Amino acid sequence: MISTRQQIINMLENQKFLTAGEIGRALHLTPANIRHHLSILVQEGVIEVVGQQKLPSKGRPQGVFSLTRQIQSHNLAGLAHALLKELTLDNQPVLLHELFSRVAYRLAQHPIPKNVSLNKRLFLTMERLNKMHYQARWEAHAQAPRIYLGHCPYALLLPEHPELCQIDALLLSELIDYPVIQLSNLEKDEHGTHFCLFAVK
Repeated sequence: MISTRQQIINMLENQKFLTAGEIGRALHLTPANIRHHLSILVQEGVIEVVGQQKLPSKGRPQGVFSLTRQIQSHNLAGLAHALLKELTLDNQPVLLHELFSRVAYRLAQHPIPKNVSLNKRLFLTMERLNKMHYQARWEAHAQAPRIYLGHCPYALLLPEHPELCQIDALLLSELIDYPVIQLSNLEKDEHGTHFCLFAVK
């Protein structure tokens, strides 16, 4: 089943420019639902507001949405979705974990020195992650350091491939050289911004 956000992307690929109302009516979504999905896609840099359209009534003008230039210029999401579908089709969870561990190892690239303190390792890890567009930060905590990822580079794929969250935890473990567990997925902070939360075990 195609996710709502993927359906929005497919619509914009075909029609280029659409208002929130047009998308909501086509997908039979409430105004609140369509605002929610569009807000996430804007935050993830997948779509953007390119103009305003006045309504026949006295209501506020509606935003006109389009795919960002970066998204229009390639079909990486489609390719990644197809590859993940093939990889996860018959693989058992143990085999997938091993596969994702190898992917995390490759994403980590050069290992962070093990002879530095955990704080230094966390600082260097945040630097590395932010070069990969994670908007990462860490905070000290009574039980263990907490890591916040304010942007998921794979958010477009998550509705159909939630298993990708495993890669983030494994990547963090690889970089920090400590086990890392995910505490929450795409939560909202007080400003309505989504984040994922991890803890160093």
